[in-house]
Amino acid sequence: MAAGDYQTFVIYAAMQDEQWDQVALKLLGSEIYCNILIAANPLYNRLMRFVGGEILIIPAVPKAALTGPYPWSSTYQLT
Repeated sequence: MAAGDYQTFVIYAAMQDEQWDQVALKLLGSEIYCNILIAANPLYNRLMRFVGGEILIIPAVPKAALTGPYPWSSTYQLT
């Protein structure tokens, strides 16, 4: 997905040693949204920990968003 796929989003520069769940908690209020962040940033979806300076798309998440399984879950599928 690209920034154009979202009507509302924020651009965020990851900090050194930051992880997806930390970004989700900091910017979206809960770690449960980390899979949405990973899906919105396919260039970095294999990273567990950021080097620092990676530019991420942070989509606006509706309150009732379905989050699905986490990427490390055995039922996770990349779409």
